[in-house]
Amino acid sequence: MKQCDHLTIDLMKSLSIVIPVYNEEQRIKKCFNALEKFKPPKEVEIDRVIFVSDGSDDLTNSKIKSFILKSKKYNVRLVSYRQNKGRGYALKLGMTEATGDYALWLDADMSTPLSQVNKFLPFMKKNIPVIIGSRKIKGAVTTKRQPLHRILLGQGFSKLSEIMLEVPVGDFTCGFKAFSKYAYSAIFPKCKINGWGNDSETLFLAKKFNLLIAEVPIIWRNDARSKVKILRDIFVSFFDLCKIRYYDVMGLYEIKKLGDFAFESV
Repeated sequence: MKQCDHLTIDLMKSLSIVIPVYNEEQRIKKCFNALEKFKPPKEVEIDRVIFVSDGSDDLTNSKIKSFILKSKKYNVRLVSYRQNKGRGYALKLGMTEATGDYALWLDADMSTPLSQVNKFLPFMKKNIPVIIGSRKIKGAVTTKRQPLHRILLGQGFSKLSEIMLEVPVGDFTCGFKAFSKYAYSAIFPKCKINGWGNDSETLFLAKKFNLLIAEVPIIWRNDARSKVKILRDIFVSFFDLCKIRYYDVMGLYEIKKLGDFAFESV
C-alpha cells in the first residue's frame, strides 16, 4: 500500500452486491443475465450477491433460488420475509449480510449497468466511504429518459432533500450506491426509514458521521415498469424527510462525530 492525497490506497477490493426485490418475476431474468455477463475490474472481487425479497408473493423467490442453484460464478444468497416493508427495510437487512470491503446496492431493473462499477474503482482504491451514482452531474449519460413530470418531481425531491437535510448532493434517488465496510456497518443499523426516503436518510447519516461522499456520473436508462407510484411516493418521501429531521432533533440517531465531512463531485 502507498499514500496518495492523504488517503490509503488498497489495490484489491472485495465487493458485496445487495439487490432489493419485490415481485420482480417479470424483470429478474434481466438481472440474472447482467450478473452472469458482468466482468468485474481485475482489482475487484465479488465476494457475494445478496437478494433481499421484500415480501414478494409471486415467483420472484423461486426464480432466485433456481439462479442460486445454477450460478457457478457467484456466492448468491436470498434473504426473504413474508410482509412487504419497503426498500429501505430491505436494504438495512441486506447490508447485515454484506462482508465485502464495499457493499454496492443496485435496483433489480439494472437501469445502471454493472459496468459502471469501473467508475467507482478509483474512489474505492482511496477508501472513500460513500460513493454514489449520479444522473445529474457533468459526464452522466441518460440513454432513455423519464417522462417530463417524473423528471421534474425527481429533481424537486432531490432539491428538497438537499435543503431540508443540508446534504450537498445532486441526485439522492439513483439506485446505484456503494458504501465502505465501515460506512455500511455504521449507517444502516441507524436507519429508521423503511420506504423510498431511505435514500435521503443514508446520505444524511453519512454527513452526520462526517464521511466523505463522492458523487460520480453514471450511465442510466429509465425502465418504464418502475414500481414507484409517483404521486403517492413523493408525499410519503416528503414526510420521511420530516421524520429524519425529527429523529435527529430528538437524538434518536445517536450520531458520533468521526472527523471532518467533505463533499466531492467528480
